[in-house]
Amino acid sequence: MATQTINGVEVEISIISSQPTGDSRLSPRELWTVEAVDQVLRKNPQFQARYPGAVLSRVESLRDLGEGEKGRYYLRYQVGEGATEFWGYLAPRPRLDFKRGLVGVVPSDAPPV
Repeated sequence: MATQTINGVEVEISIISSQPTGDSRLSPRELWTVEAVDQVLRKNPQFQARYPGAVLSRVESLRDLGEGEKGRYYLRYQVGEGATEFWGYLAPRPRLDFKRGLVGVVPSDAPPV
């Protein structure tokens, strides 16, 4: 299992694709998106209250899904003895559906290609 640093934390990375490329790390654009999703969650008061001390432990990139499809990026957080998960994607406008675990981030600030 590959690891990669996301917002200062070493995280397990899994690239899932029907056409394996040998990549075991997130591309710069994928990394930007996952970091943005993580930042949205960490700044959210509901996330902070419900999951104090949550640590991002695993990310999966489902490359067969388009960047704008809900579920493209899977983020798993360790919380004490348990875990929680959210699904990130690129969206036309910011979105956080806490109940469904969906986080849409806008590709602003020219994310890498």
